[in-house]
Amino acid sequence: MREISFEGPTTRKAVAIIGPRRAGKSFFMYDIISNRLSINIENSLFINLEDHRFGIPTIEDIEFLISTYMGLHPKKRADRMYLFLDEIQNVEGWERFVRSIMDRYNVMVFISGSSSKLLSKEIATSLRGRSISYLVMPYSFREFLTAKGTRVSRSPQGKSLAHQNLREYLKYGGFPDVVMEESEMNKRKTLRGYVEVMLFRDVVERHGVKHIKVLKLLMGQMIVSTANSLSLNRFHKFLKSLGIRIDKNSIYDYREHLVDAFGFLESKRLDGSYRTIEQGLHKIYPIDTGYMTDRGMDLDSNMGRFMETCVALELKRRMQNEPDMEMNFWRENGEVDFVISSNGKVKTLIQVCYDLRNRTTLEREVNGLISGFRDLKCDDLLILNWDQEYKIEVEGRSIRIEPLWSWLTGLKPPAQE
Repeated sequence: MREISFEGPTTRKAVAIIGPRRAGKSFFMYDIISNRLSINIENSLFINLEDHRFGIPTIEDIEFLISTYMGLHPKKRADRMYLFLDEIQNVEGWERFVRSIMDRYNVMVFISGSSSKLLSKEIATSLRGRSISYLVMPYSFREFLTAKGTRVSRSPQGKSLAHQNLREYLKYGGFPDVVMEESEMNKRKTLRGYVEVMLFRDVVERHGVKHIKVLKLLMGQMIVSTANSLSLNRFHKFLKSLGIRIDKNSIYDYREHLVDAFGFLESKRLDGSYRTIEQGLHKIYPIDTGYMTDRGMDLDSNMGRFMETCVALELKRRMQNEPDMEMNFWRENGEVDFVISSNGKVKTLIQVCYDLRNRTTLEREVNGLISGFRDLKCDDLLILNWDQEYKIEVEGRSIRIEPLWSWLTGLKPPAQE
C-alpha cells in the first residue's frame, strides 16, 4: 500500500489522481477501491479508457457503460455509486461530462490520467472548484524499502543496509517498475522510455511543440542544472551559438510545459521579509533522481545533488499531507537549501551536504544556517548528510546533524546529551 493519506470527500466533489506517468496512479485507484473506502465492490465501476476495445472512447461510451451497470443492478440505484475513470484525457469533453454525472447521479467520481492532459490547475478550472486532488509520485525511500522487502534499523548492520539501499534508490529513483526490475540495463532502458514518453506525449503532442531539438536540449540542460538555477537567457545565447533561432518566450513556455507535465519541480527564492520572490531564477529538480542517471550523471561524482534532489522530492510528498506547508530556498549573505514554512511562518531550515568531515565544508553549511536564522528568525536548524549524526551549538543555537537515510525513514538518531 502506498503511504499516501486519503480521505474521501463528504460533499459532491470529484477526486483527481494526478502525477507523472508510471508513478502508480492506476494502482492507487485500485487501492482506494480495495482498502481505502468501506464500500461494496458491486457499488463501484472502474473504466479503463485506454482499453483497446474502446478505440477512441467517447462520452457516449461511458454513458452506455453506466446505463448497463444500472440495468444489471437496478436495486442499487438508491445507493451511492463509485465511478473510476482511468485515463480520462482520452475522452473529448470529459470536464463537462464529469460535472453532469455528479449532478444527475448519487455518485462519487474518481478521475486519473497522464499529466499531459490532467494537471491540477486545469482540473480546478474545468470542474469549477468541484474537485480535490491527490498527487502520486514515484516511491518514497520508505516505500522503496517496503517494495524490496527490506527492513533497516539503527544497528551497525541495519545502517549498512540502509546506505546500500539508499545508493540504489538515489541512482535509479522510485518509479515502481524500475524499483522492481533486477537488471541494471533494463532499469536504464525503462527510465529512457519514461523520459521519451513524457517528452513526446506530455509536451510535444499536447502543446504542439515544433522545435523538438530545442525541447530536448532544454530538458537536458535542466537536468544538468539540478539543485541549481538555470538562466534561460544564457540558454538562449547558447542556442544562437549553435545556429538555432527561436523566440525567447518559446523557451520560457517549454520550461513551463516540462514543469506542468511533472517532469520537474521548482523551488522559489524567499527573501528576508518571508515573501517569495516570483521574479528571478528558481532552483529546479527532476521528478525522479533516475532522470539524472538517464542523463549520464554519475552518482559518486554528484552525490550532493542527488541527495538534495531526493530531499526536495520527499518534501513535496510531505506537503500533500500538510496543505499549509511551503518549500523555498533562501539566498542572501549565505544560502539555505530548503526553507520550510507553514501559514507564512518559517519553521525549519535544512542544508544538504554529502560529506561533513572537511572542516571548511562544515563551516560553510553551518554559516548558511546561522545567516538564515538571523534573517528568517527560525531556530530549527538541520543538516542532512551521508553518515554523521550529532548536535553542535553555534551562537547559542543547536544544529542537528542527521544522516539522510534516517530522516527519510523516520528512524531518528538518539537524543544527544
